[in-house]
Amino acid sequence: MAATGMYRKSVSVFTSGFLFILSGIFIILCPTESYAQEGEAYQVVIIKGAGYLPGTEKPSEPDAITNATSVPGNTHVFCDSLVQKFSGQKVKTHVFDFSECGGLTCLDQADIVIFAGPSYGRKLPEQLENLFPGMTEVVKRHPQIVCSSLISANYTWRGIVTMQRVDEELKKTGVKTVPGVVFNSDVIQKELDEDLKDFIAALIKEAQDVRK
Repeated sequence: MAATGMYRKSVSVFTSGFLFILSGIFIILCPTESYAQEGEAYQVVIIKGAGYLPGTEKPSEPDAITNATSVPGNTHVFCDSLVQKFSGQKVKTHVFDFSECGGLTCLDQADIVIFAGPSYGRKLPEQLENLFPGMTEVVKRHPQIVCSSLISANYTWRGIVTMQRVDEELKKTGVKTVPGVVFNSDVIQKELDEDLKDFIAALIKEAQDVRK
């Protein structure tokens, strides 16, 4: 069920604009025309750490995430939607499982990185969060890199707390961040589409700003 009441009325000010909690989604409201300008191309890397899909075999690898995902919406679904939305922009999008990004070498050419995963106990999966400290070295090599998160959650407020915590942890590494998005498993398609559009606009605007 999408969030109502206090979430719909909550508004706070952030340095990059206004933040709204709307229908179970934490979004950044930015002008939708703030996309990559003509001739620009951004490398976007999504690092995903999520549970296995219901009906599939439970993973047995030592470092695997062994929780099952929610239906109908989950990290896999939301990442696929994000990639689809990025496809209309002047960007190249790459999706990696967390297990493919040891040492964060997958970020060597990235302009924007998004850590995507479910909220477990107000945290992202440990396997994903273990990558955060490595951003310190990434920033030294690529000081203009922009970082954010995409979080799936059964309970909106817990997902928002997770997102805020992730943002704080990433800032400690010196990376420039954009507040992430939080989606409930039952988010409707129209809201998902609209808020991913705003999220992408905010990411690209920040990537443009750090290049100035």
